[in-house]
Amino acid sequence: MVYSCSVDKKSYIPFLLLFLGLFALQYFFFGPKVQETTDAPEQTVLETAKEKTEKEWILVAGESSLSRFVLENDLVQLVFLEGTGSICEINLKLKENKKDPSIVLPVAIDKNIIAQSPENDLYPLFSAKVVTGSGESATLAPQKGGYMPLLRRSLKKEGGGLMQIPDEYGAFNLMHNGTVIGGFRVASFTHDTIVFKSGKGIMKSFTLTPAGVTPYILDVEITSSEPLSETTLTSGILEAEFVSNSYMPLLQYLSKNGSGTKLRSLKLPTQKNKKTSSDDINLLWTNNSSGFFGLIQNPVKAIPSKMESEWIQGDKVPSRLTLIDTARDEYPADNFPGYMTRLSLDGLSSIRMHTLLGPLDRSLLKQLDAAFVNQGETSPHLSEARTVTGIFSFLSEPFAKFCFFLMQFFHLITRSWGFSIILLTVAVRLLLYPLNNWSAKSMAKMQEIKPKIDALQAKFKNDKQRLMMEQHMLYKSEGINPFSGCLPLIIQLPFLIGMYELIRSSFELRGVSFIIPSWIGNLAAPDVLFSWSYPIPFIGTGFHLLPILLAFFTYLQQKMSQSKQDKSTMSDEQKQMQTMMVFMPFVMLVLFYKMPSGLNIYWLSTTLLGMLQQELVQRKMRTMKKARK
Repeated sequence: MVYSCSVDKKSYIPFLLLFLGLFALQYFFFGPKVQETTDAPEQTVLETAKEKTEKEWILVAGESSLSRFVLENDLVQLVFLEGTGSICEINLKLKENKKDPSIVLPVAIDKNIIAQSPENDLYPLFSAKVVTGSGESATLAPQKGGYMPLLRRSLKKEGGGLMQIPDEYGAFNLMHNGTVIGGFRVASFTHDTIVFKSGKGIMKSFTLTPAGVTPYILDVEITSSEPLSETTLTSGILEAEFVSNSYMPLLQYLSKNGSGTKLRSLKLPTQKNKKTSSDDINLLWTNNSSGFFGLIQNPVKAIPSKMESEWIQGDKVPSRLTLIDTARDEYPADNFPGYMTRLSLDGLSSIRMHTLLGPLDRSLLKQLDAAFVNQGETSPHLSEARTVTGIFSFLSEPFAKFCFFLMQFFHLITRSWGFSIILLTVAVRLLLYPLNNWSAKSMAKMQEIKPKIDALQAKFKNDKQRLMMEQHMLYKSEGINPFSGCLPLIIQLPFLIGMYELIRSSFELRGVSFIIPSWIGNLAAPDVLFSWSYPIPFIGTGFHLLPILLAFFTYLQQKMSQSKQDKSTMSDEQKQMQTMMVFMPFVMLVLFYKMPSGLNIYWLSTTLLGMLQQELVQRKMRTMKKARK
């Protein structure tokens, strides 16, 4: 419904522009500040994992000369490098069927890699040594498909050649004064644990926890014969991920704040300022996030430390996105710089931490918090990684939580996130119905006295001050508040921002289609009705139907709200307002064209419901008018 803040609706414009301005600010400048239960109702990630698919095992006698070692379970595959004692690959298992315990669904990027660069759809990328469940040493050959990389890894070139990621950019490197500490050798290796030792008295131990107990968790322990000095622990560089059709990495850290905690975002380093750092704090965890995924390093006990970050040029650590549409250079490496965090270990001789390697799913994070508490540890507060931060967090955070609670409830009933968004729209409309109804009645009164207002405008068109005074007296005598129509817009603003934050960055919606497989294949990305090979400016290579439908119904809604009046009798302000209403659908089209389909579904639903409510109000007004006659 279109609300009126004054007789000429002039006050409507600032609030409408405020809506659009907040959208634009969040979308183009501030990135995701969380901004998701799992979409696997048949089996949660904490249930017993299914038997793994047969792999291509090549049994070898004795010790292998390979410098790569693999730990894996039904959710994660980790590839370690001897020498640095670090991780060069973190591969997340994709959900291939309903019984698969993984909660990571394939998206368009995964399908494009399979089609356009199959040589990079291998996991691990190179042969590596493993220990089978029966304790036998074996070599795991690269397997085709079934995973997505969490870390950026080396890229194979078609026809041969390798674009290698330098070892220094792996995860869990120890760096002293900016140089990687090397000399690590494997001291022990089992199917779930690997231990590295160096000649300098440093030991690294990695244990991949069972998928059915604490999923996506790697336990890490580092000990040193002497306290470490000027030494940091790296996170590696996360693979680029699209959030709201944009590359929006996020660096976070959680610290103790009195008896509570405080979440902060670390400013992203840039090409000009290649490093950023937090203050020395009582650190609980750090998070290097790509938006939907993260690598959270969580010391079991809070440590006095700080979080550092580094900007790395995209050409030096190319994303797998650069493999897509290479003929047109669709995704230039420079557009996707890498970000690596470092955790200061100064003064420590030992540290033990839980590390989350994977999806920032609300349900998963809460389950992990509870699991560690049940093991007798303090809560790591991993669920706070989904907390909204940023300039509008005071508005969006509580409403995003409330909206997610409702959406999660509807999902339990419908088993469809698409239907859940529509039902959420209905619920929000019902919650705001008393306010909207009161505003509609006020608007009806405004339309009743419109002839009197027009007469005043004609009589005092050259005396603005007198016109305002006469209008005020008329409003007072009729018992009308001319700004009553603005209140619903103000009240809906937190819901709007909360829904925007929720839908654009909810992991639950990533890769999920609407109702059934259709042209809306990913609620966290724009819908694609059909596509073509050559990009068109702004439009790209895909035709998005939902924003076009949204613009069309926005136009119809504006037409419904316009009163029939001869243009020759319109004031300049009325003509400007009419032009604004005609122009608004184009603004909505531009604003929403590359927004997630889930957000388009929400806004399209609320527009249709608004039109329905508006029609009912207008019918009631016509009935009342006939009754008075």
